[in-house]
Amino acid sequence: GDSCIYLSGGANNSYVIHRVGIKQDGTGLDPAIVAATLPDGEKANVISTYLGFVFIGTSEGVRMGATNTDASIVLGAVIPASSPVTCFSSFSRFIWFNEDFIYENDTAFRSGLSRMDLSVLTEPLTPAYATDVFSADQITSSSDRKVVSVCTFDGKRVFVVQGASTGEVFVEGTNKVADGWLEQGVLSFSLEDLKTGLYVQSKWKPLKGGIDLFLSVDSKAYSPVGSFNNEGSIRSGNVPLNGSQFSRAQPKYVLRRETDDASLGPQMTRWEVRVVPVKGQTTRWTLPIINADETHIDGVVYTRKPLQVLDQLIGLVENSILFNLTESGQSHQVYAKAYTWIPQKLNETGRSWEGLFLLTCEEVQ
Repeated sequence: GDSCIYLSGGANNSYVIHRVGIKQDGTGLDPAIVAATLPDGEKANVISTYLGFVFIGTSEGVRMGATNTDASIVLGAVIPASSPVTCFSSFSRFIWFNEDFIYENDTAFRSGLSRMDLSVLTEPLTPAYATDVFSADQITSSSDRKVVSVCTFDGKRVFVVQGASTGEVFVEGTNKVADGWLEQGVLSFSLEDLKTGLYVQSKWKPLKGGIDLFLSVDSKAYSPVGSFNNEGSIRSGNVPLNGSQFSRAQPKYVLRRETDDASLGPQMTRWEVRVVPVKGQTTRWTLPIINADETHIDGVVYTRKPLQVLDQLIGLVENSILFNLTESGQSHQVYAKAYTWIPQKLNETGRSWEGLFLLTCEEVQ
């Protein structure tokens, strides 16, 4: 190409990406420029390019970058990894990177690879990713085993796991694991208010194996929703939530491979949680206000300036101003939600209208 990039350490424990271009006459190299800088404390281990993008393996995970017209590089959010990322392999729209500890249960882990899908971005320059391939050997969190190299050969991933004194080579096979799971993001429907759960529903391609659905509400432990094993089915149907109430929900599903053919497993296509908002217990008042030059109440004469009062009342609604409403000796903090102005006659000066102003207020709770 017309330039190259390389990593170097900098001050304050920061790492810098430099870019070096080729002179237009081809006689040498332009001076190196700083294209990007990693956050302080994030150590860069390896850099690679693929499909016009830059990929950096760091002490925190992986960062994807894109080149600007001024030769600088914009970096995406870090894709976290269980250990420092030191190697990549790319093929088609995917990029694999090393994962030294892929979680299996509370005490067991495996060494292997995670995979990024460059066709799906969760935010700018941040591909979707998931753990993908791992070794047959089970390890513990204290084991000294690391994936030190990976490549793609004949469409399959080949990686080396280095132990305390020896290394092993693993080749990607066709058999799927007995089961695996995916925890989705937290759903709040962009509103933290309480909801009543109606049902959940899931769809999949003609079923091979089985699917178990779980739901966590308001950060509580996952609870089973349903288990589905009907070979060839394509949906769960509506699974009732029995009116349980929650603010946030996080779905999880476990995919179980086919018992007769370990190379086959379920393929989820859709998950849906249906809820309705819980109506609050807020008290509402509709206040009739006589807006006139003079108002006689219990023998007392009250005088007002109708035009000025009208502007003040309308301002309560338009500006969402909180105020205290006292009724029967009790004080309530309220806000004006709506109004109806019913003019009846011009006042004596003929400059403003007298009439009835209906102000709708709602208690703040």
